[in-house]
This record gives sequence, C-alpha cells and structure tokens, in this order.
Amino acid sequence: MQKYITVFTPLYNAENYIAESIESVLNQNCNNFDYIIYDDGSSDDSAKIAASYASKYDRIKLILGGDRDRIYKNEAHPCNAGYKLAKTPYVARLDADDTLDRHAIASISKLIKSQPDSDLYCLSRRFMDTSIISKQYDYSYLQLLTFNMLDHFRAVKLSTFYKLGGYRGEMDYVADYDFMLRLAESRAKIIKRHDIVYNYRTTANLLSRANKKEMEQAVLNCANASCKRVGLNATVYKRGNNYYLISN
Repeated sequence: MQKYITVFTPLYNAENYIAESIESVLNQNCNNFDYIIYDDGSSDDSAKIAASYASKYDRIKLILGGDRDRIYKNEAHPCNAGYKLAKTPYVARLDADDTLDRHAIASISKLIKSQPDSDLYCLSRRFMDTSIISKQYDYSYLQLLTFNMLDHFRAVKLSTFYKLGGYRGEMDYVADYDFMLRLAESRAKIIKRHDIVYNYRTTANLLSRANKKEMEQAVLNCANASCKRVGLNATVYKRGNNYYLISN
C-alpha cells in the first residue's frame, strides 16, 4: 500500500505528554504512514521516553538533535530538519503535547486522494482540557490574518514546502504562522474541513504561555508584514483577546 503521509512531531521538553501523543499515533486505524520524531535538545526526559517507544516500534524514526544550551523560540530548525527526512509526498505535523483521534490519518489520507492537486489539507481540532469550544472557520486569507484556522491537523505537500523555503528561523514564536501566511500569499490551493480529529492541549506549560507578550507582538508583526507583501492597505490590531483587520 502506498504511503502518502509522514506524521512528524517536533519534540522539546514535553515529558509529561509525549507518551500519550505517541500512543495516539500507534493506535491509528490504518498503517500507510511513516512517523518521525525530532527531539530538539530537550533537557528533560522527553528524548528518553521517545527512545523507549522507538526501540519497540520500527515505525518510529527518532532523531536526536538540537542544542541544549540555546534559547528555544521556534520550531523552524526541527521542522526543516525533520521534513527533509520524509520519504512521502505529504507531511502532517503533530505537536508533542497533542493527540490524534484514531481515524485522523485515514481521514486526511482520504481527503488527499479525493483532491490530489492541493497543497495543504487541514482538518479541525477540539480542546482537550477545557470546556471552551474551538472556533471553526472556513479558510480565507483575510481571516487568516486575524485567526489561524490552519493550526489544526494538516498535511502539507512537501514539494510546496520546499518551494516556499520551509520555515524561517528568524521568525521567533511564529515560524509556523509565518509559513501559513506565505503559503496563502503564494495562492496555494488550501483545503479546510471541519471534521474534528485533533486534540489540542491548552494548559500545558507551552512556550507561548511563558512569553505571552513577546508572542502576541510577534503575531502582529507577522500578520502586518504579510499585509505589506501583498499590498493590502490595512493593519492588524489586537484588542483584548482578539485580533482585528482595520483598513488604513
């Protein structure tokens, strides 16, 4: 059976969650996928836990990399390095503190087969540890400037990823968001569906929580840089917990 997807997990100091994340991949109801975990210099037992699984399951390819002494501010390095190891035409990212429903990979594989000329396929998420319901939006570039509806379970075509130069290392806190905006700017074909297959953890000790003000400013800078690149005469502002696009 042809493998369409590599599930890729960038791992950094997620010792409390990585086992559950790995288990959710191993418990998928299909097996036509590869699985790569890239540990980016974790200082806790994350790599040790991942290695214990890799020693038992041939499906898991564990890469130990990164620099334990640097300040970790974005996922560009592990993602760029890990994606290069993929041997499938698509890569689907799963963060180390999140999990997949049992049919997630089968669902996104089916979507790829039904519309093979697309560049990005995105399914939806639920929050794991709160009663708050995740907002569901259809994809549009203007909406993406104020809310990243593409940060759920998605598979990107590797050829498109390389064409855009992958993640940019200088985009602290927003390397993924920056890539999604550049993808949208390129007029790539993006498929967004509301099928919920991804479980997103909100209360983990995430980087974005530890550096909230820096991250919020980085999001604004990223969105407004995109506006300039496409010649959009508007500015993204943050008021309260929401972002707004206002015409200049």
